[in-house]
Amino acid sequence: MMKRIALRLSLLICALSPLEARAAFQSPVATPRAQALGGAMLATDGSAALLANPAAIESPSRDLYFMYHQMLTGVSGVDGLGEGFAAAATPTPFGMIAAGMADFTASGLEREQTYALAAAHPLSDRVVLGVSGKFLWHGYSTSGDPLAAQDPTFAQRASRGAFSADLGVVARLTGALSLGLAARNINSPDVGLGSTDRVPRDYGAGLAYDASRLGLRAFADLHYSDADPGSASRRLIPSLGLEKLMEDGRFRFRVGVSPQALSTGFGVRFDKFGLDYAFVFERGLPDGSGSHSVGLSVAF
Repeated sequence: MMKRIALRLSLLICALSPLEARAAFQSPVATPRAQALGGAMLATDGSAALLANPAAIESPSRDLYFMYHQMLTGVSGVDGLGEGFAAAATPTPFGMIAAGMADFTASGLEREQTYALAAAHPLSDRVVLGVSGKFLWHGYSTSGDPLAAQDPTFAQRASRGAFSADLGVVARLTGALSLGLAARNINSPDVGLGSTDRVPRDYGAGLAYDASRLGLRAFADLHYSDADPGSASRRLIPSLGLEKLMEDGRFRFRVGVSPQALSTGFGVRFDKFGLDYAFVFERGLPDGSGSHSVGLSVAF
């Protein structure tokens, strides 16, 4: 029966891009900025990077980040898919520390929550090492499904949690080019209810290039996950993004592409406040359908 519920969930989100589709924590939270850039997010900074690359939280100031992601709006018969994320980061004498929580809900089917604590420490002027510990919890809703309530899989429990860990590195290769590396869920924890259900390991490498003279930033990520079946080449997921800065960086226009989706969005900066929006159009969905995300950041 748990497989039947998981199948119903998969049918709802099968059209989502790799950075959005999920079952048993298969993908990290993608912020609106990352989503607008096609999913490229391994070389970004601040608390928003908490669940993507713990090394990328390194920043000279404290900051708060809040995000909400409404999935598959405009698709007939699909509702109740949403994701929230909140994080905070602060510098210390030993490096940056960040904490946060993400919540994914498929109404009436499943809920996933991730709690994370991360630390980033500069190894040199050019290299930052990051590590994070996470608690992963998910639960299935059986109250609205009599068959699920009678299934022996849920006789003992309908939810489970486990601890996981991530590692990350950010290296400034030149004044304009940065490299981000991340290994997520490296211990592949078991979150199964009646049988083994291991969270897949995920590896990623990303580049960020800042062409400041042109007011442009280019991003490219490549992800590999243990989750997807098939050959190694099918498990490799590239993403590309471009960001144009205008009005001295106060306004930022973004576009991105991945094998499953096209995306666009913008960012606005006012002093210490930032607002980001992204629209992701998953290929194969009806015209006008997609996912909307909005994020708010505060630096102090």
